[in-house]
Amino acid sequence: MKVGTIFARRGSKFERIKVDVFDLRNQRVRFKISDIYLPDPLVILNKLHGEDVLEGRVLDISDNGTRPEQFAVIEVAKLDQIIIVPLASVNNVG
Repeated sequence: MKVGTIFARRGSKFERIKVDVFDLRNQRVRFKISDIYLPDPLVILNKLHGEDVLEGRVLDISDNGTRPEQFAVIEVAKLDQIIIVPLASVNNVG
């Protein structure tokens, strides 16, 4: 820990105040993915979990009306929205 000086406004004046400054360089830290500023947190999530396999229940099967490819409409536990995945990417777990 180091002691530093900052200027803070108190009323209409600026005063010098001594503060403790922690030098975190080369230290291991923890933070939430949602707190990441750069790159976009979605990029990080995709790199960390893009190959994870989810499991859910197929609610419906449809196509987009213009191509022969079909899609599965899937409900996944702990998610508050449905997922739409190409049917060719779905594996039956029984």
